[in-house]
Amino acid sequence: MKKVAIVGAGGFVGARFVEMALLDRDLFTGWEVVPVIRQPRGLGRLSKFGLTNHRVADAAKPETLVSAFVGCDAVVNLTMGDNTRTLPDVQNLHTGCVAAKVPLLIHMSSAEVFGRCATPGLNDESPWFSSHWMEYAREKGKAEDWLRALPQVPTSVVTLRPGLVWGPRSPWVAGPAQMIFNGSAVLIDDGRWSCNLCHVDNLIYDILAVIQSANATPGLYNVGDPGRPDWRTYFTGLAAEMGFSDAHFHLLKESDFKESILNKIFTMKDVSAAKAIKRRMRSQTKEKIKFWLLKMRRKLNPPDGVIRRGPNLTKGIWWLQTTRYHLPVTKFQSVFQPANQLTFAQGVAQTGEWLRFSGFSRTEQAVE
Repeated sequence: MKKVAIVGAGGFVGARFVEMALLDRDLFTGWEVVPVIRQPRGLGRLSKFGLTNHRVADAAKPETLVSAFVGCDAVVNLTMGDNTRTLPDVQNLHTGCVAAKVPLLIHMSSAEVFGRCATPGLNDESPWFSSHWMEYAREKGKAEDWLRALPQVPTSVVTLRPGLVWGPRSPWVAGPAQMIFNGSAVLIDDGRWSCNLCHVDNLIYDILAVIQSANATPGLYNVGDPGRPDWRTYFTGLAAEMGFSDAHFHLLKESDFKESILNKIFTMKDVSAAKAIKRRMRSQTKEKIKFWLLKMRRKLNPPDGVIRRGPNLTKGIWWLQTTRYHLPVTKFQSVFQPANQLTFAQGVAQTGEWLRFSGFSRTEQAVE
Protein backbone atom coordinates (compact mmCIF):
# COMPACT_ATOMS: atom_id res chain seq x y z
CA MET A 1 0.00 0.00 0.00
CA LYS A 2 1.23 3.46 -0.90
CA LYS A 3 0.57 6.24 1.58
CA VAL A 4 -0.65 9.81 1.05
CA ALA A 5 -0.45 12.25 3.96
CA ILE A 6 -3.27 14.79 4.13
CA VAL A 7 -1.99 17.87 5.96
CA GLY A 8 -5.01 19.75 7.28
CA ALA A 9 -7.17 16.63 7.56
CA GLY A 10 -9.36 18.36 10.16
CA GLY A 11 -10.54 21.03 7.73
CA PHE A 12 -13.40 21.06 5.24
CA VAL A 13 -11.59 19.57 2.21
CA GLY A 14 -9.22 17.42 4.26
CA ALA A 15 -11.99 15.78 6.28
CA ARG A 16 -14.00 15.08 3.12
CA PHE A 17 -10.89 13.53 1.51
CA VAL A 18 -10.42 11.13 4.43
CA GLU A 19 -14.15 10.41 4.56
CA MET A 20 -14.29 9.49 0.86
CA ALA A 21 -11.21 7.27 1.22
CA LEU A 22 -12.85 5.34 4.06
CA LEU A 23 -16.29 5.06 2.44
CA ASP A 24 -15.14 4.19 -1.09
CA ARG A 25 -12.04 2.02 -0.80
CA ASP A 26 -12.30 0.92 -4.44
CA LEU A 27 -11.73 4.53 -5.52
CA PHE A 28 -8.52 4.62 -3.48
CA THR A 29 -7.27 1.16 -4.45
CA GLY A 30 -3.60 0.75 -3.55
CA TRP A 31 -3.51 3.88 -1.36
CA GLU A 32 -3.75 4.43 2.37
CA VAL A 33 -4.77 7.93 3.49
CA VAL A 34 -2.82 9.20 6.50
CA PRO A 35 -4.54 12.17 8.23
CA VAL A 36 -2.09 14.75 9.57
CA ILE A 37 -3.54 17.13 12.14
CA ARG A 38 -2.02 19.91 14.24
CA GLN A 39 -3.80 18.87 17.44
CA PRO A 40 -5.78 15.73 18.36
CA ARG A 41 -9.01 17.75 18.45
CA GLY A 42 -8.55 18.25 14.72
CA LEU A 43 -10.01 14.79 14.20
CA GLY A 44 -13.39 15.92 15.59
CA ARG A 45 -15.16 15.70 12.22
CA LEU A 46 -13.72 12.25 11.63
CA SER A 47 -14.08 10.79 15.14
CA LYS A 48 -16.98 8.56 14.07
CA PHE A 49 -14.52 6.49 12.01
CA GLY A 50 -12.28 5.63 14.98
CA LEU A 51 -9.07 6.49 13.13
CA THR A 52 -5.81 5.14 14.52
CA ASN A 53 -3.34 5.90 11.73
CA HIS A 54 -3.33 9.69 12.11
CA ARG A 55 -0.15 11.66 12.76
CA VAL A 56 0.26 14.90 14.69
CA ALA A 57 2.41 17.65 13.16
CA ASP A 58 2.40 21.41 12.81
CA ALA A 59 3.42 23.11 9.55
CA ALA A 60 4.79 25.97 11.65
CA LYS A 61 7.11 23.53 13.46
CA PRO A 62 9.31 21.87 10.83
CA GLU A 63 10.84 19.44 13.32
CA THR A 64 7.44 17.71 13.61
CA LEU A 65 6.94 17.20 9.88
CA VAL A 66 9.65 14.72 8.95
CA SER A 67 8.42 11.98 11.28
CA ALA A 68 4.85 12.60 10.04
CA PHE A 69 5.91 12.20 6.39
CA VAL A 70 8.28 9.22 6.70
CA GLY A 71 7.04 6.30 4.61
CA CYS A 72 4.64 8.43 2.55
CA ASP A 73 4.62 8.50 -1.23
CA ALA A 74 2.78 11.82 -1.48
CA VAL A 75 1.84 14.76 0.72
CA VAL A 76 -1.20 16.98 0.10
CA ASN A 77 -1.17 20.45 1.65
CA LEU A 78 -4.72 21.45 2.59
CA THR A 79 -3.81 23.75 5.48
CA MET A 80 -5.84 26.92 6.03
CA GLY A 81 -4.17 29.13 8.60
CA ASP A 82 -3.02 32.68 9.15
CA ASN A 83 -2.22 34.34 5.80
CA THR A 84 1.23 35.33 7.05
CA ARG A 85 2.00 31.63 7.49
CA THR A 86 1.13 30.64 3.91
CA LEU A 87 4.64 30.92 2.46
CA PRO A 88 6.60 29.82 5.59
CA ASP A 89 4.35 26.79 6.01
CA VAL A 90 4.80 25.79 2.37
CA GLN A 91 8.56 26.12 2.75
CA ASN A 92 8.49 23.95 5.89
CA LEU A 93 6.30 21.34 4.21
CA HIS A 94 8.60 21.11 1.21
CA THR A 95 11.68 20.83 3.46
CA GLY A 96 9.93 18.08 5.41
CA CYS A 97 9.09 16.21 2.20
CA VAL A 98 12.69 16.38 0.99
CA ALA A 99 14.04 15.19 4.36
CA ALA A 100 11.50 12.34 4.52
CA LYS A 101 12.20 11.42 0.87
CA VAL A 102 8.60 11.99 -0.25
CA PRO A 103 8.58 12.06 -4.07
CA LEU A 104 5.45 14.23 -4.55
CA LEU A 105 4.00 17.32 -2.85
CA ILE A 106 0.58 18.60 -3.94
CA HIS A 107 0.01 22.18 -2.85
CA MET A 108 -3.39 23.85 -2.82
CA SER A 109 -3.38 27.41 -4.12
CA SER A 110 -6.46 29.31 -5.30
CA ALA A 111 -7.99 30.73 -8.46
CA GLU A 112 -8.34 33.94 -6.42
CA VAL A 113 -4.70 34.75 -7.27
CA PHE A 114 -6.08 35.97 -10.62
CA GLY A 115 -8.53 38.35 -8.95
CA ARG A 116 -11.67 38.92 -11.01
CA CYS A 117 -10.13 37.24 -14.08
CA ALA A 118 -10.70 40.48 -15.96
CA THR A 119 -8.30 39.62 -18.81
CA PRO A 120 -9.45 37.20 -21.52
CA GLY A 121 -7.02 34.41 -22.33
CA LEU A 122 -5.77 33.80 -18.79
CA ASN A 123 -4.15 30.39 -18.52
CA ASP A 124 -2.28 28.23 -16.02
CA GLU A 125 1.01 30.06 -16.63
CA SER A 126 -0.37 33.62 -16.50
CA PRO A 127 1.11 35.90 -13.81
CA TRP A 128 -1.02 36.30 -10.73
CA PHE A 129 -2.64 39.63 -9.78
CA SER A 130 0.02 41.11 -7.50
CA SER A 131 -2.03 44.19 -6.50
CA HIS A 132 -4.94 42.10 -5.22
CA TRP A 133 -6.72 43.70 -2.23
CA MET A 134 -6.99 40.30 -0.47
CA GLU A 135 -3.95 39.40 1.60
CA TYR A 136 -4.98 35.75 1.22
CA ALA A 137 -4.59 35.92 -2.57
CA ARG A 138 -1.28 37.79 -2.46
CA GLU A 139 0.26 35.26 -0.07
CA LYS A 140 -1.00 32.36 -2.19
CA GLY A 141 0.68 33.99 -5.19
CA LYS A 142 3.98 34.36 -3.33
CA ALA A 143 3.87 30.67 -2.39
CA GLU A 144 3.27 29.77 -6.03
CA ASP A 145 6.32 31.78 -7.11
CA TRP A 146 8.52 30.09 -4.50
CA LEU A 147 7.38 26.60 -5.48
CA ARG A 148 7.72 27.35 -9.18
CA ALA A 149 11.41 28.23 -8.74
CA LEU A 150 12.31 24.97 -6.98
CA PRO A 151 14.24 22.11 -8.57
CA GLN A 152 11.79 19.25 -9.06
CA VAL A 153 14.06 16.63 -7.49
CA PRO A 154 13.97 14.80 -5.18
CA THR A 155 10.43 16.11 -4.48
CA SER A 156 8.30 17.22 -7.41
CA VAL A 157 5.53 19.75 -6.80
CA VAL A 158 2.07 19.96 -8.36
CA THR A 159 0.17 23.14 -7.48
CA LEU A 160 -3.61 23.15 -7.97
CA ARG A 161 -5.76 26.29 -8.22
CA PRO A 162 -9.41 25.49 -7.48
CA GLY A 163 -12.08 28.16 -7.62
CA LEU A 164 -14.82 28.40 -4.98
CA VAL A 165 -14.85 24.98 -3.34
CA TRP A 166 -18.52 24.17 -2.73
CA GLY A 167 -20.64 21.21 -1.67
CA PRO A 168 -22.04 19.97 1.66
CA ARG A 169 -20.53 21.82 4.67
CA SER A 170 -18.80 24.40 2.46
CA PRO A 171 -18.81 28.05 3.59
CA TRP A 172 -19.47 28.90 -0.08
CA VAL A 173 -22.77 27.06 0.32
CA ALA A 174 -23.68 27.94 3.91
CA GLY A 175 -23.06 31.68 3.33
CA PRO A 176 -25.27 32.06 0.22
CA ALA A 177 -27.87 29.71 1.74
CA GLN A 178 -28.14 31.89 4.84
CA MET A 179 -28.63 34.98 2.67
CA ILE A 180 -31.26 33.23 0.55
CA PHE A 181 -32.96 32.01 3.70
CA ASN A 182 -33.17 35.45 5.33
CA GLY A 183 -34.04 37.33 2.15
CA SER A 184 -30.79 39.28 1.74
CA ALA A 185 -29.24 37.43 -1.23
CA VAL A 186 -27.85 39.65 -3.99
CA LEU A 187 -27.29 39.09 -7.70
CA ILE A 188 -25.14 41.68 -9.45
CA ASP A 189 -25.88 42.46 -13.10
CA ASP A 190 -28.58 39.77 -13.01
CA GLY A 191 -25.95 37.19 -11.97
CA ARG A 192 -24.52 36.93 -15.49
CA TRP A 193 -20.83 36.89 -14.60
CA SER A 194 -18.60 33.85 -14.18
CA CYS A 195 -18.83 31.62 -11.11
CA ASN A 196 -15.58 29.62 -10.98
CA LEU A 197 -16.87 26.68 -8.94
CA CYS A 198 -15.04 23.52 -7.91
CA HIS A 199 -17.12 20.93 -6.08
CA VAL A 200 -15.24 19.45 -3.13
CA ASP A 201 -15.65 15.92 -4.49
CA ASN A 202 -14.34 16.97 -7.90
CA LEU A 203 -11.33 18.58 -6.23
CA ILE A 204 -10.65 15.29 -4.43
CA TYR A 205 -11.00 13.37 -7.70
CA ASP A 206 -8.45 15.79 -9.18
CA ILE A 207 -6.01 15.26 -6.30
CA LEU A 208 -6.52 11.51 -6.61
CA ALA A 209 -5.74 11.67 -10.34
CA VAL A 210 -2.42 13.34 -9.53
CA ILE A 211 -1.31 10.88 -6.86
CA GLN A 212 -2.37 7.91 -8.98
CA SER A 213 -0.52 9.21 -12.03
CA ALA A 214 2.41 7.03 -13.02
CA ASN A 215 4.59 10.13 -13.43
CA ALA A 216 2.95 13.30 -12.09
CA THR A 217 4.05 16.23 -14.25
CA PRO A 218 5.12 19.13 -11.98
CA GLY A 219 3.61 22.56 -12.53
CA LEU A 220 0.66 24.84 -11.86
CA TYR A 221 -2.82 23.73 -12.85
CA ASN A 222 -6.21 25.43 -12.76
CA VAL A 223 -8.92 23.01 -11.68
CA GLY A 224 -12.69 23.40 -11.62
CA ASP A 225 -16.04 21.85 -12.39
CA PRO A 226 -17.07 20.88 -15.91
CA GLY A 227 -19.60 23.33 -17.37
CA ARG A 228 -19.20 26.00 -14.69
CA PRO A 229 -22.32 28.17 -14.35
CA ASP A 230 -22.89 31.89 -13.92
CA TRP A 231 -23.92 33.29 -10.53
CA ARG A 232 -27.64 33.27 -11.31
CA THR A 233 -27.53 29.58 -12.15
CA TYR A 234 -25.64 28.84 -8.93
CA PHE A 235 -27.91 30.86 -6.63
CA THR A 236 -31.06 29.67 -8.40
CA GLY A 237 -29.92 26.06 -8.00
CA LEU A 238 -29.35 26.47 -4.26
CA ALA A 239 -32.60 28.40 -3.81
CA ALA A 240 -34.64 25.73 -5.60
CA GLU A 241 -33.24 23.05 -3.30
CA MET A 242 -34.31 25.21 -0.34
CA GLY A 243 -37.80 25.83 -1.74
CA PHE A 244 -37.30 29.44 -2.90
CA SER A 245 -37.62 31.05 -6.33
CA ASP A 246 -35.30 33.56 -7.98
CA ALA A 247 -37.84 36.27 -7.11
CA HIS A 248 -36.27 36.07 -3.64
CA PHE A 249 -33.06 37.82 -4.83
CA HIS A 250 -32.12 41.50 -4.78
CA LEU A 251 -30.97 42.57 -8.26
CA LEU A 252 -28.22 45.19 -8.19
CA LYS A 253 -25.74 46.69 -10.63
CA GLU A 254 -21.96 46.46 -10.34
CA SER A 255 -21.85 50.23 -9.81
CA ASP A 256 -24.19 49.97 -6.79
CA PHE A 257 -21.39 48.88 -4.45
CA LYS A 258 -20.03 51.57 -2.18
CA GLU A 259 -17.72 50.36 0.56
CA SER A 260 -18.89 51.59 3.96
CA ILE A 261 -16.60 52.45 6.88
CA LEU A 262 -17.99 49.49 8.82
CA ASN A 263 -17.28 47.15 5.91
CA LYS A 264 -13.70 48.43 5.80
CA ILE A 265 -13.33 47.72 9.51
CA PHE A 266 -14.59 44.15 9.11
CA THR A 267 -12.15 43.69 6.20
CA MET A 268 -9.22 45.24 8.10
CA LYS A 269 -9.55 42.93 11.09
CA ASP A 270 -8.48 39.98 8.91
CA VAL A 271 -5.26 41.67 7.75
CA SER A 272 -2.07 40.38 9.36
CA ALA A 273 -1.04 43.82 10.65
CA ALA A 274 -4.37 44.15 12.44
CA LYS A 275 -3.95 40.66 13.89
CA ALA A 276 -0.50 41.60 15.19
CA ILE A 277 -1.95 44.69 16.89
CA LYS A 278 -4.71 42.57 18.37
CA ARG A 279 -2.19 40.20 19.93
CA ARG A 280 -0.61 43.15 21.77
CA MET A 281 -3.86 44.63 23.07
CA ARG A 282 -5.01 44.38 26.66
CA SER A 283 -7.89 41.96 27.15
CA GLN A 284 -10.18 44.76 28.38
CA THR A 285 -9.58 46.75 25.18
CA LYS A 286 -10.28 43.68 23.05
CA GLU A 287 -13.56 43.10 24.86
CA LYS A 288 -14.69 46.69 24.32
CA ILE A 289 -13.90 46.55 20.60
CA LYS A 290 -15.53 43.14 20.27
CA PHE A 291 -18.69 44.44 22.00
CA TRP A 292 -18.87 47.46 19.67
CA LEU A 293 -18.37 45.35 16.52
CA LEU A 294 -20.98 42.84 17.68
CA LYS A 295 -23.45 45.64 18.32
CA MET A 296 -22.88 47.06 14.83
CA ARG A 297 -23.05 43.62 13.20
CA ARG A 298 -26.40 42.92 14.85
CA LYS A 299 -27.80 46.04 13.26
CA LEU A 300 -26.81 44.65 9.88
CA ASN A 301 -27.65 41.00 10.57
CA PRO A 302 -30.65 40.30 12.79
CA PRO A 303 -30.69 37.11 14.90
CA ASP A 304 -31.08 33.76 13.15
CA GLY A 305 -34.59 33.01 12.00
CA VAL A 306 -35.58 36.63 11.29
CA ILE A 307 -36.22 37.56 7.68
CA ARG A 308 -33.99 40.43 6.63
CA ARG A 309 -35.49 42.44 3.79
CA GLY A 310 -32.50 44.49 2.67
CA PRO A 311 -29.72 43.29 0.34
CA ASN A 312 -26.45 42.09 1.85
CA LEU A 313 -23.79 43.51 -0.46
CA THR A 314 -20.26 43.22 0.90
CA LYS A 315 -17.00 43.88 -0.91
CA GLY A 316 -16.34 40.14 -1.09
CA ILE A 317 -19.71 39.41 -2.73
CA TRP A 318 -19.31 42.32 -5.15
CA TRP A 319 -15.80 41.18 -6.07
CA LEU A 320 -16.68 37.54 -6.66
CA GLN A 321 -19.90 38.21 -8.55
CA THR A 322 -18.12 40.48 -11.02
CA THR A 323 -15.54 37.86 -12.05
CA ARG A 324 -15.38 38.19 -15.81
CA TYR A 325 -14.08 34.91 -17.22
CA HIS A 326 -13.97 31.22 -16.44
CA LEU A 327 -10.45 29.96 -15.87
CA PRO A 328 -9.54 27.21 -18.37
CA VAL A 329 -8.93 23.76 -16.88
CA THR A 330 -8.00 21.99 -20.11
CA LYS A 331 -4.32 21.66 -19.22
CA PHE A 332 -5.07 19.67 -16.08
CA GLN A 333 -7.71 17.57 -17.84
CA SER A 334 -5.33 16.61 -20.64
CA VAL A 335 -2.37 15.80 -18.37
CA PHE A 336 -4.10 13.88 -15.58
CA GLN A 337 -7.48 12.86 -17.07
CA PRO A 338 -9.47 12.76 -13.80
CA ALA A 339 -12.48 10.45 -13.63
CA ASN A 340 -15.83 10.57 -11.81
CA GLN A 341 -16.43 14.31 -12.22
CA LEU A 342 -19.78 15.46 -10.80
CA THR A 343 -21.94 17.64 -13.03
CA PHE A 344 -23.41 20.86 -11.68
CA ALA A 345 -26.86 19.23 -11.45
CA GLN A 346 -25.45 16.31 -9.45
CA GLY A 347 -23.56 18.66 -7.16
CA VAL A 348 -26.63 20.81 -6.49
CA ALA A 349 -28.78 17.76 -5.73
CA GLN A 350 -26.18 16.40 -3.29
CA THR A 351 -25.77 19.82 -1.68
CA GLY A 352 -29.54 20.27 -1.43
CA GLU A 353 -29.84 17.17 0.74
CA TRP A 354 -27.34 18.66 3.19
CA LEU A 355 -29.05 22.08 3.13
CA ARG A 356 -32.43 20.60 4.03
CA PHE A 357 -30.89 18.38 6.69
CA SER A 358 -29.25 21.51 8.17
CA GLY A 359 -32.54 23.42 8.34
CA PHE A 360 -32.09 25.59 5.24
CA SER A 361 -35.54 25.08 3.78
CA ARG A 362 -38.56 27.29 3.30
CA THR A 363 -40.59 25.22 5.76
CA GLU A 364 -38.11 26.19 8.49
CA GLN A 365 -38.14 29.90 7.71
CA ALA A 366 -39.38 32.17 10.49
CA VAL A 367 -41.58 35.19 9.95
CA GLU A 368 -40.87 38.65 11.30
